Amino acid sequence: FPSHDNNTISEERRAEIISKYDKASIWYKRDILGQRCVAEGLIYRTFADHQGEYEMVEKPKDLQESIVGVDFGGNDSGHAFVATGITRGYEEIVVLASEWHDAEGSDPDMLGRIFVDFCQQVITIAGSITAVYADSAEQVLIRGLRKAAGKAGLGWMRIDNALKEAVNERINFTARLIAQRRLWYRDWE
Repeated sequence: FPSHDNNTISEERRAEIISKYDKASIWYKRDILGQRCVAEGLIYRTFADHQGEYEMVEKPKDLQESIVGVDFGGNDSGHAFVATGITRGYEEIVVLASEWHDAEGSDPDMLGRIFVDFCQQVITIAGSITAVYADSAEQVLIRGLRKAAGKAGLGWMRIDNALKEAVNERINFTARLIAQRRLWYRDWE
């Protein structure tokens, strides 16, 4: 879909579509310019080059949701927890907290304790957790997180399987949020 060759869309619609892309991204080159490109190296160039511009220095007053994502490390690669806040009307997404833990030598009970500590940190930051979405390939570990949360008095947290889009779709979505200046990360205490 090289947008300039498509005569069926109006100039206004074309401008709207183009505005959602970061002009330095591979997605702009592929989707807008129609170039054949291979994605390699740094994925979010604009974010990396202008990282300080994406810091949210004041706590948003209009968080409607706070969601924790859990990715279990396969082949001993490590476990990741990321908490994101979503503002009213889904206007902005704020990375509230993130942690990575080496999977080597961690047992399910240790993972449960680390998870509970992370969730308590998120509750301190955001006030609550709307939902937790965990890597659906690891049902035993998800049950362990539920058990650990229950023991810690967090049994009210909904811990469900994550629905995963294709990797390229997730990367493209994040790149669009960055280009639209709708993705931020927390820099307040």
